[in-house]
Amino acid sequence: MANILKLIKQIKLHTWQVKNIRKAVKKAKNKKTKFIEYEKVTAWLNSWGTAKELKLPKYNEAGDNNAHQ
Repeated sequence: MANILKLIKQIKLHTWQVKNIRKAVKKAKNKKTKFIEYEKVTAWLNSWGTAKELKLPKYNEAGDNNAHQ
């Protein structure tokens, strides 16, 4: 019985994760969604607190939303 309860718990956890992944993918596929390249965000965050702090990077222009697929 304990194994069945563990299995049910894992299924519930997995279902929740799949649901949220599907929701995120749907949102990412929206034509209005804007992306900022990982490298630009990383450089920006790494510059915080330094003498050469960078400005917030700009998002990719429309039509370039599929750059990371």
